[in-house]
Amino acid sequence: MISSLNLQLASHVLALGSDFDNNTSHVFELLKLQYAAMPTEILETESKKAIEYDKGLKEMYDLGLEFMSKPYDLNELSQLPDETLGKAYSKHMLDGNLKPDLYKPHLDLTPSVWLFDRATITHDIWHVVCGFDTSVEGEIGINSFYLGQRPDPAYAFINIAGILSAVSKNNPKNIDSITAAIARGYKMGKNASSLLSVKWEDIWDKPLLTVRKELNIISETI
Repeated sequence: MISSLNLQLASHVLALGSDFDNNTSHVFELLKLQYAAMPTEILETESKKAIEYDKGLKEMYDLGLEFMSKPYDLNELSQLPDETLGKAYSKHMLDGNLKPDLYKPHLDLTPSVWLFDRATITHDIWHVVCGFDTSVEGEIGINSFYLGQRPDPAYAFINIAGILSAVSKNNPKNIDSITAAIARGYKMGKNASSLLSVKWEDIWDKPLLTVRKELNIISETI
């Protein structure tokens, strides 16, 4: 018998696959469902272990809610030199009319929630550092990078939606570009250092190429 959870997962995958550009809210629903499916005790224990094991994550987690609730000042970052991470991030956000405070953190220090918030709030920084744009292929590429860094089933479901989106357009070039983005992002994520543990707020003024080199971000298009 198909469980209620599986039906919900399938509905969100199909909705996202039908219009990946305009149905991105289903990405968050897939992530939430995946977290909800795991027993709370196991989820929190594993999340706490991840934080305690990683020095960078623990330092940020120990700073508390104040650290997580500060939005990035794009105008301030745009004044940095052209080659810096902060400048590249501000350009990415301003050119795309993206809002750094679009996702509101839960203001909750529960380990699993904190990790989810940190990954979501820094999502567009990962785009910049990894060199993925905000097209469907770019979003699938960065999602596959997440999957390479952390084997969460929700990221696999998002990739399935991306493939469905390509198939629905009935164009072999779309299918090829999506599968190429999946392969590229996954390989990059496997090879790179943990991006989740980076305190980006301390390295805005560092050259973007230096950041990529230090994190072992390797791609033929970067």
